[in-house]
Amino acid sequence: MRSLEEIRALCDAATPGPWLRSRFVDSSHYRKMSKEWKQEADKEERTHVIRGAGQLGTTAQIIMVFKDVCAEDKAFIEASRTLVPEMLDALEAKDAEIERLKADLAQVRSAITKLSREIWKVC
Repeated sequence: MRSLEEIRALCDAATPGPWLRSRFVDSSHYRKMSKEWKQEADKEERTHVIRGAGQLGTTAQIIMVFKDVCAEDKAFIEASRTLVPEMLDALEAKDAEIERLKADLAQVRSAITKLSREIWKVC
């Protein structure tokens, strides 16, 4: 399993998000495709791209082109760019909370030990 630091480094190195999904109709890329592919793309709603930072259009960086991928997978791919960093932030916050609670517990245990010693002295 990868460490949180490794996962964070992968996220930081990836194209900034959010990633957006759209039909593959960018003319600069569309001209490069075969006539058969263009006809099929025009007929099928399944041909999409995931674009990185920027607005939908020719200025946005195309990260991937996909076809014949179910809607649920497309939605997951699109959302993952922002979800993974959010999950990392949540995990790091939980880890910090766990460490704070461990420190609190150590203080409570120390106080109980001191009280126990004082009680034994009295008895």
